[in-house]
Amino acid sequence: MDEIKAVMRKKFPPSGSTQSNTPSTSASTNAQFLAKSNADLGKEVKAKYPGAYDNLSDDELGRKVNRKFLYEALTKDGYAFGTLHEFSSKLDNPEKVKALYDGIIKDGYQVGDFRAFNEKMGVSESMMAMVQKREALFAEKSQIDKRIEEKRKQVSNWEERWNFAQLSALILLAVAYPLRFLLVGIRWSIKTLRAA
Repeated sequence: MDEIKAVMRKKFPPSGSTQSNTPSTSASTNAQFLAKSNADLGKEVKAKYPGAYDNLSDDELGRKVNRKFLYEALTKDGYAFGTLHEFSSKLDNPEKVKALYDGIIKDGYQVGDFRAFNEKMGVSESMMAMVQKREALFAEKSQIDKRIEEKRKQVSNWEERWNFAQLSALILLAVAYPLRFLLVGIRWSIKTLRAA
């Protein structure tokens, strides 16, 4: 409980406290990364580290760098987001990008309008397309699962019918076998009556 109070005091200091609720200078200097486009930032990083990030597009690399700078700036100012990977994976959700934007604007960060912030931090167009494809595939999978379940029910109905038919045949055979003796006895008695 004391840890929660300490985090709350750091993020929201009590009134009259000497600690301000404005972003630190490191955060405001780190926020300068918003001035460059993701593609430009990606090109700079690739120029500085040739061959290290060839598997990423300039835009994706710039987005990763922007997310890292924002994560470092916010954690220095007392925000608790977990690891960089957890923070970055949360920003793949558009609602969480909007919530983060609203929160840091309310806390006094100057990060521009939401459209620009989302272009820098949010899900890229290619990632959004992949997310939409994934959601479409999940929807298709659930429909296929429903159809499979319906077919299983139909198959189980056929199995139940087959089991009922087998049971009925066994009962008929069980009744017909003694009836055979009755029919043989009736035929014998008719032959005996005719012969007499």
